[in-house]
Amino acid sequence: MYSWEIEQFIKERNFRIGGDDLDFLVTPSNNPQVTGIKYDAFNNTYIMTTSDNYCFFFQPIPLKEAEQKGLIKSKKLVKKD
Repeated sequence: MYSWEIEQFIKERNFRIGGDDLDFLVTPSNNPQVTGIKYDAFNNTYIMTTSDNYCFFFQPIPLKEAEQKGLIKSKKLVKKD
């Protein structure tokens, strides 16, 4: 994805990302221009920077909420008991 597409992706989800969307967003092969992802625990916010000087802020959706909303389809994100 281009950085402007990442921006649109985050905006469409009201700056709350979880489940497969979060996995897709932070996977380097999907978005090789991402240069850093930092979690700000005080504000419960991720800060993601790119090589073309974009900076994105978004909040994670908790796992339980992501499961309830049907945001997890991938087997690798399903928690095993």
